[in-house]
Amino acid sequence: MTDKIPGFTWMKGLLKEVAPEKKVMTVYYKAVPQDDVSPPTSPNSTSTCLRFSRFRLVTFLVVAVLAILFVTLSCLNGGWDPRGSVCLTPTDSVLVHSDVTTHSPLARQVLPHCIIIGVRKAGTRAVLQYLQLHPDVAVAGYEVHFFDDNVNYSQGLNFYRRQMPYSLKHQLTIEKTPAYFHTLKVPERVAKMNNSIKLILVVRQPVQRLISSYVQLASKKDHFPTFEEKVIDPDNDEVNENFKPVKRSLYYIFMNRWLKHFRLDQIHIVDGDVLIHNPFQEIYNVETFLGLEHKISKDTFTFNRTKGFYCLKLDDELGKRTKCLSKSKGRKHPPVDPEVLLKLRRYYKSANDLFFQQVHRRFKWS
Repeated sequence: MTDKIPGFTWMKGLLKEVAPEKKVMTVYYKAVPQDDVSPPTSPNSTSTCLRFSRFRLVTFLVVAVLAILFVTLSCLNGGWDPRGSVCLTPTDSVLVHSDVTTHSPLARQVLPHCIIIGVRKAGTRAVLQYLQLHPDVAVAGYEVHFFDDNVNYSQGLNFYRRQMPYSLKHQLTIEKTPAYFHTLKVPERVAKMNNSIKLILVVRQPVQRLISSYVQLASKKDHFPTFEEKVIDPDNDEVNENFKPVKRSLYYIFMNRWLKHFRLDQIHIVDGDVLIHNPFQEIYNVETFLGLEHKISKDTFTFNRTKGFYCLKLDDELGKRTKCLSKSKGRKHPPVDPEVLLKLRRYYKSANDLFFQQVHRRFKWS
C-alpha cells in the first residue's frame, strides 16, 4: 500500500486463514501510531548513558568512603552503633546518639555499674524508679533477665550491653532483675563479668514479702487457692516448703551464694519495710553507697493516702505532676489466719537470725 496516513507508520504482517476446503495466507498492512515506534538511536545516546553511569558510580564511591571514615572515627572514639554489632571496643562502650536522656552524640551503652539483684516483692521497682530521678544515673526500663536466662546469657555480653540505657561517661548505669538473687548460677556469672561491681539487695519482712508474692500470683488467675491453702501443707499441717515463694523468703540460703563471689561491702541492703514509710532515708543511703552526690530531696516524696504509699512530685517538660508506682504495686493484702501468721513467723525466725549474722545487721522483723 502506497497511501500515507498522517501520524501513522505502515507495518507489514501475515494472516493465516483456515477453511475446510482451502488454506489461504493473506498479506495485510496495519497503520501504527508513530509514537509507538522506537525512535532511532541517536549518536550521543551512548555517551549520555555513560556520563549518567559515571555520575552514579562516583556518587556511590564518595558515600562509601564517607561511611567508612565515619565508622572508623566512631570506633576510635568508643565504638559504633551496637544495633549493628560492630566495633565493640574493649572499654565496653559504644558510641551512639541518645534519644532517651541527654540527646547527646556522646551517649553510650555500657555494661552496668550496679545491679539491683532482688528480692522479688520487696520494693526493687520503687528503688529503681527513685534512682531514675538522679541526673547521674541511667536505668534500664525493664527487667533484663540476662544472667538467669540461659538463652539470653548464651548471646554474650555484647547482647547484654545492648539492653542497657544510653548514658554519658559520668553517669552510672543500673539494671534491675529480682530473679537474680535466688537463681543458682547468677552470682558466679555476674562475678565473671565484673567481680568488683556494686549490688543492691532489697529485703522485706519475710512473711509480708511472702503475702505480696502470693497476691501477685493470685491476681493472674480466676480461681486460685487461698493463702493458707498454699503455704500450709494439709498432710502435716506444717509450712509448705514446696511453694516457691515460701523458700524465697529464706534469705540466708541465697545470700550465702553471693558472699562466695562478692565482699559484703559490695552489697548494699535496702530495708523494704522502711522504704515504704520513709523512702527518702533509704534512697539517701543508696546514693551514699553508689558514691553519688545527694540530689534526690525529701520534698520529692509525697504520701498518697489512697494508695497507701509514697509517690513522686515531678516538675519536668510535662509540667508539675505526681507519679506513682504502677497499679500492680501496693495491692491490698487478704486477711490471713492469725495461727498461720504465727506459724510462719516461727518458721522464719532461725532463718532470719542466720541472715542477720551474714550481713552484720539486724532488721525489725517480728
